[in-house]
Amino acid sequence: MLAEFVAIRNGIGATDATIRQRRAVLGSVLTIAIRSERADTSPIIAFNKRI
Repeated sequence: MLAEFVAIRNGIGATDATIRQRRAVLGSVLTIAIRSERADTSPIIAFNKRI
């Protein structure tokens, strides 16, 4: 999911900094979802370990 997000953002010419910012926002949203028990895990955590 996130690799596809990064590929799409790169494809439209987004800079690395912009992609990092958007990933950070998405990570925050997913953290809130986990804390409110609307999601079980965050793919951001696994993705960040691969970088």
